[in-house]
Order: sequence, then structure tokens, then C-alpha cells
Amino acid sequence: MSWSTHRKVLLASCGISLAAGVLVWKSWIAPRRSAQLEFFASVLDPAAPAPGSRSSLHKPLAPEQPEDWCYYLAPETARQIFPIPASIQEYDPWTYFRQLPNLRTEQEWREHPEGAWTMRTNARGLREDAELGTPAADLRVLVAGDSHTFGVCNNAESFPNLLEAALRDRLDGRSVEVLNAGLGGFTLFHYFGTLLRERSFEPQQFVVAVYGGNDFAELLALEHRFQASSFESWPQVELMRRNKALKAAPYAMGQCFNQVQTFVSMPTEKDVAIDCALRLCAQMQEVCGQRGTEMIVVFIPAACSCSFAQPHPDVERGRAALGLDARESELNAELAERFTQGVRELRIPLLDLRERFARLDPPPFWRLDLHMNLEAQRMIAEELEPLVLRALESPAGARPR
Repeated sequence: MSWSTHRKVLLASCGISLAAGVLVWKSWIAPRRSAQLEFFASVLDPAAPAPGSRSSLHKPLAPEQPEDWCYYLAPETARQIFPIPASIQEYDPWTYFRQLPNLRTEQEWREHPEGAWTMRTNARGLREDAELGTPAADLRVLVAGDSHTFGVCNNAESFPNLLEAALRDRLDGRSVEVLNAGLGGFTLFHYFGTLLRERSFEPQQFVVAVYGGNDFAELLALEHRFQASSFESWPQVELMRRNKALKAAPYAMGQCFNQVQTFVSMPTEKDVAIDCALRLCAQMQEVCGQRGTEMIVVFIPAACSCSFAQPHPDVERGRAALGLDARESELNAELAERFTQGVRELRIPLLDLRERFARLDPPPFWRLDLHMNLEAQRMIAEELEPLVLRALESPAGARPR
């Protein structure tokens, strides 16, 4: 298989899980529609560097201008790699794409207690009802994540907004602002860009929410691009199996199984992804340390690794289509353990939700599309509160303005 074909296969694969974060976008464009969500695998054909071209990783970690950043993508390249629907998104030099400002749409959702939820962005395109406070709040927390953090729920029901409300109740007399900067399709590269994009917010805490179901495989396309490296060949039989599974189980593929199949089919890419994830965490930690910001990592387990007492149809169809066996649970467990152990070794405060989610029956994910439900959002806010308060007591968190 040629380099060009290899490149298309890898990036299209990463686009499957990226597109999972875009599942509800088409229905958001209309004022209100029923939750008949359409899954699509984006057609990605970026102008990736040829083998032997120079890596961009010699550039600065935290420059003043995005063009000088080691992980910068020019507008034309970002649009080739990522699906950026002009009706709801635009290019961003730090995060490659972002939600358009001042959007407001309602989505019918039968599982939601109100039968629907509303997506709204502020003037910065963040999942917030209000603009940044003036003057700046006494306590400022920036939250980066993917579609699970962005929230398949009302703004006020996302864990960043719930955390803000809880902290405000606890810190009498002090103002609090927690910014939800998550977005569907974001990866750890985007989380790093979020930290730099929102530097004027001067957060005391930076929360990075990592979803174990697809955040690792989604790193591969950009990692190989920035490293100017080649990657392992994907067997043709596995590509055919993946296409079959996409038709049978689109939600499970986007939230869990595309990553599993990627690493089962291309075992050496697993090490590339985990090493990349931990390197990015270490680099974000370094930048946070330079700015007096405390970094916290939240690890959200893969939805398909949880036990559904009532079998989930998409999960079951996905397993059958891919012929998954014990390798699935073993792989998910290995990825989670290697990443969380690496975060601990970096001495970054960690909220590992695996045990808490495992105790819940049913797991805290919407059955429709396997994104976190309201219970999961509440749980994370509850578990994060003491970590944020503890970080406030550290020299970084207590710094004066």
C-alpha cells in the first residue's frame, strides 16, 4: 500500500471517532428536531508530510503567536483534516476548529427528563450561557475535553457548569467562573491548544477530561503528521470488517470500537498513541507550571468497557461485526491503566472514574448514542470539587492576581 493510501486509511479511521462528536450537529442546525441522529465518517485527505520531511516539534510549546507553536496547523490543512461545517463551526489557529459564537438550538431527546435539551454558545464559542466575567472571578477554572465534556445536555447540566455552582456555594464571598471549553472531535492536541487560546482567562486550575473510548486513537493522525513519521499498515480484511461494523453499530464504533479495532489491527500504534498522550500531558503540565496554574486530569472510561445489564444494541452489534473477544476488555484495561499510571508518575492530580462508573447499573451513558448522561455529569462535578479546592490551597492555586 502506498504512503498516500496509508495516510488516507489512518486519517479516515481517526475521523470515525472524531465524527462521533459531530453526531448531533446536523440536527442542531434546525430549531428543533426529533433525535434521529445520523452518523457519518468524514472524508479526510490531508496534505500530510511525506516520510523524511522535517518534524515541527522543534518549535516552542507556548509561543505568543499560534503560527510559532509546535502543533500549529494552517487553515487549509486544518480544513483538510477535520470536518468543519461552516454553519456551526469555524477555523481556530490554536484548536484547529471551534464552535461558532452565539449559537442556540434545541434538540429533542427522549431520555432527558425534559424530553429535550438546548445547545448554546457564548461570544467566544464556548458552551456557556454568559460571557467572561468582568472583573475576572476570584477563582477561575478552565475545562478542556471532547463531546462528553461539551455535553449532550443543557449548558447548566454539564459538569463544568455544575462544578461552578457547587464551588460558588462553598466559597462564600468569592466569585467563581468555570469555563466549559470542550467540543466534539477534540483530542489532547486540542486540549493543549485550549490552554493557550484561553490564556487571557488566567485560570488557577486547568482540568483536562480524557475519554478512554477514543481519545488515544484520535491522536495518531496528528502525531504522525507532527513527527513526520510513517505508521503501521492496516490489513485490508480489517478495513472491510470496519466498514461492516460502521453500518451495524455507528455509535459504538464512534465511542469505543474504532479505537479497539485500530490497536488490534495495528498493535505498534498503541504505544505511539499512549506515548503521545503522556507527552502532551507533560507538556501541558510544563506550561501550566510556568503560569502558576494547577493541572488536573479526569479519566472517563470507555462506555463499551462498562457492563450493561440490559444489552446495548449498538454495542452488541459492534462486537459481533468486529468479531471481538477478550482482546476488547484487555485492550481497554491496558490503555486505561497505562495512561492513568503515566499521569500519576507525572504527579498530575488525577480523577480516575473507572471504579465509580463500574459500580453503576446501568452505566451513566445515554443509551441512544453512548455519550455521558446527566448522572455522569453530576458525578464528575461532585468528584472534582474537592480536587479543585485542594488545588486552591497549593502555591499555584493561591497565587494573587
